[in-house]
Amino acid sequence: MKLYQTYQKYNLILFVCLLSQILAIVSFNVIVDPYVVFNSPKIVGFNKVKKETHSHARLFKAMEAIRVRPQTVFLGFSRTEFGLDPAHPAFRDRQPAYNLALPGANMYEARRYFDHAIYLNPDLNLVVIGVDFMMFTTFDEIKPDFKEERLETKNIVATDLLDVLFSLDAVFGSLKTIKANILSPNDVGFYYPNGLREPEFFKKHIFGGISNQGRFKKFLQEDLASLRKSMNNYQPIISTAYLNDLKKVVEICREKNIKIKLFISPVHVSLWESRRLLNVWPSFEEWKRELVKIAPVWDFSGYNSITTEPIGQEDMKNYIDPSHYTKEVGDLILNRMFDVNQETVPQDFGVLVTDKNIEEHLKQIERQRAKWIQEDPEMLKYVETFVPPEDWSQK
Repeated sequence: MKLYQTYQKYNLILFVCLLSQILAIVSFNVIVDPYVVFNSPKIVGFNKVKKETHSHARLFKAMEAIRVRPQTVFLGFSRTEFGLDPAHPAFRDRQPAYNLALPGANMYEARRYFDHAIYLNPDLNLVVIGVDFMMFTTFDEIKPDFKEERLETKNIVATDLLDVLFSLDAVFGSLKTIKANILSPNDVGFYYPNGLREPEFFKKHIFGGISNQGRFKKFLQEDLASLRKSMNNYQPIISTAYLNDLKKVVEICREKNIKIKLFISPVHVSLWESRRLLNVWPSFEEWKRELVKIAPVWDFSGYNSITTEPIGQEDMKNYIDPSHYTKEVGDLILNRMFDVNQETVPQDFGVLVTDKNIEEHLKQIERQRAKWIQEDPEMLKYVETFVPPEDWSQK
């Protein structure tokens, strides 16, 4: 009997200890809230800077959309995240606005987050989509942190709740969050409250604080390495399924009388010149032809006064790296599309392209490129250093 009572006492102590540890872990993760799931109070020097939202953006933004229930949403991938500001004057009467773009998203993911936004707010008023080439290729697969079950719901789903409360990933995320707050308590973090990306935090934690030229070099090297690894002879295949996802979004917007704007981002010429050497450009042009069959598209790509900015040692006015443009450029994009402060927008920046003018538009880009090569031949030589001559398909 005494032995039995001893075992009971031992089991009770063990149970209490385990329960205490579990409750401590849960409380720790809820209080620190590394992924902004619980919207816990933000304390300077402790948990205000949310460093881990970068690696959990799909969870973070799905939950933020539930809280905000926006009237205006931006969709796309990281270029749209950095460039489009929901606080822009064009959306003064369309608030709340939220940047629901996602890092590395393909068009299917963008469509599902659009579905999520409509589910949360059936009176959604405006959708702005940054349609970027890589979102529509078979190369751009659905990311591991994407979950269907967390969309079109007004609460956190059980699988996410278990992860953010009990997983080691969440514990480490909380510890990293506290460390980031101790080291840099006044940083913004990866995102502003409206879903816009914060560039300085990105430069610091993704690029390690290297110079502007270093960021361009690193990005171009990694981008080309990724193309070599993932694409068949550097030839991206345009996904019919992803084009249909865009078509579905456009159709729903028309049915529900939701205003929609599509635009192609103004990546830096160095990025497209490197891909042109690998003969990706014809696929890029064909993709544009497919887009305008679905809806008119504002095209800010090509060779204009924004995209041809020289690459200096110091931070650039228009670019964070070859792929991501600044909020200031995003403001110009929105000014052009929504007819706001048009005097601030360069005349050569932004063309509304339809199935009627697409061919002439593509020819105009080639003429602009020829002019640019004459004016800045050193940039072309710079790009060629990243692509071995044996890989060139054209020069």
